[in-house]
Amino acid sequence: MSGFVALVWEGTGAPVAAEGLVRALDAQPQLAPRASAPGLRVWSWGRWSLAVRRAGAAAIVGDIYGAVPEADADLTPRRWGRALIEGAWGRYVAISPGAGGAPPAALRDPSGALEAFAWRRAGVWVVASGFEPLPARLWPDEIALDWPAVVDCLERPLAALAQTPLRGVQALTPGRLLHLGRSAAEEDLWRPSDFVGAAAPADAAAALAGRVAQAVSVLSRGRERALVEVSGGLDSAIVAAGWAGGGGRCADGFALNYAGDRPEGDERTWAQALCQELGLRLAVRVKRPRPWRVADLAWGSGAVRPSFAGLDADRDADTAALARRTGAGAILSGGGGDAAFFQAPSPKVVADYLAAKGIAHAFDPFVQDVARWLGRSIWSVLLASARGREGAPRLAMSRFLRAEARSAGVGRPHPWLADAEGLPPGKRLQVAALVAAHEGYGPSRRAETAPVLQPLLSQPVLELCLAIPAWTHVAGGVDRGLARQAFADRLPPQLVVRRAKGSLTSLYARQAAASLDVLRPLLLDGALASAGVLDRDRAAEALTAERLMRDGEGLALLRAVPVEAWVRHWQARIPDAAAARR
Repeated sequence: MSGFVALVWEGTGAPVAAEGLVRALDAQPQLAPRASAPGLRVWSWGRWSLAVRRAGAAAIVGDIYGAVPEADADLTPRRWGRALIEGAWGRYVAISPGAGGAPPAALRDPSGALEAFAWRRAGVWVVASGFEPLPARLWPDEIALDWPAVVDCLERPLAALAQTPLRGVQALTPGRLLHLGRSAAEEDLWRPSDFVGAAAPADAAAALAGRVAQAVSVLSRGRERALVEVSGGLDSAIVAAGWAGGGGRCADGFALNYAGDRPEGDERTWAQALCQELGLRLAVRVKRPRPWRVADLAWGSGAVRPSFAGLDADRDADTAALARRTGAGAILSGGGGDAAFFQAPSPKVVADYLAAKGIAHAFDPFVQDVARWLGRSIWSVLLASARGREGAPRLAMSRFLRAEARSAGVGRPHPWLADAEGLPPGKRLQVAALVAAHEGYGPSRRAETAPVLQPLLSQPVLELCLAIPAWTHVAGGVDRGLARQAFADRLPPQLVVRRAKGSLTSLYARQAAASLDVLRPLLLDGALASAGVLDRDRAAEALTAERLMRDGEGLALLRAVPVEAWVRHWQARIPDAAAARR
């Protein structure tokens, strides 16, 4: 995965510590110096090169489109960052020197497409996408495993996306400015809640089609040789249609579909119909259960936090290999579409509708459509929509954690969710889904090979989708109803009206059952069980071939696999804070 590292300090002259760190980074053969300014140095690494541009005294890592203001002595980092977000968008991390008495600051763009973390080393701030390939002398002054945050990775994954399980390392939240002074104070410059309730366009479908087409076109510009993932579902089809409509052609003529080896996971019929409609040739890879190897499960364990983006190791490695073989400059994905377009079936959309229209509209056709969609009576839907806020659903992983561990997490909500408390219920659900989509940006084998572009999570698309009411998104009582309407003239009719979705649960159950000689010792005799986080007895009961094939409950334990590998990696390298009960 391509990455970057920047050193930031206050003042025009480099302190002695900064000079030593600069020399250490210059000595790393994998690192290429990319930008230099008073109080700022930037390097990059990786198979594909991240763009780095100067904007006055500031540096912007990644791709940015639109009006980019130059940072100077008259613009504090806050004012500059706000101007940047309002005038431009992209996949970037911006680093601004101090001005007007304010310390330097770093900003991760609202899409969150590039990972970014910050820590202090010998009085100098380090802002980077990760640790690799940094020498240990660049690691934080005080670094240790943070067990409550490790628990959050399993029990509260949305909260975990705003933190790291390494003490001394701070995650940059998308749309938030991190002030790099003596302490790291954060400030919101972009929040999903700012766009909820904004005036939605009169023709929402046309606006959505135009905004998505623009995002796909701009992000893929100059990357005509791309792999386009086509799952057979709606979201990836919309991205493929936007790319093909902009004159793009897949690398060596390929769109890419992964089909399960059983009918319930084989969606190639819809992928073939799409590619025939768009004039794209389709490469179909049939997935079959292959036992996992330890190397598969431990890949990426040296990252700042556990990564779930490459958990399907076979598919991830195969996509990366195909991208290398065809020289693809990007991998286009429909990731995040279920959140942006509102896929989740829920009576909460009725609560939003009645809050806006009034209780006299309780029996409107829309409410009846939602009841049919959910397979419930209209009275049941109305009752559920009128209830107070529902508690967060328990993850399937929760039952495999010891009670002491479940209560030991950090427990702080993700800033986007804390800020969404006053939003209508349906919109809170949408914001939570958008937070969850950021898991897809973690390290993966395919992202090492080429940029993974997710246009449906781009800032312009998010801002429009947040402004559109939840009930408009599910017009007609259909998940992603507005998106279906917006792209009906560009997609095969059978795909637009399709409601079902393929399932690979059987394949993963068979693969897990074939991998028990690896999974059982990894989890039952591992660091999580030793620390009192994982309930060894419950895990052992679920990790049997019979149970996996019968009810698949043990598949929830797969989330613990990258966390276990990550903990083992870091226990061998840094102090263990030992905050878990042992």
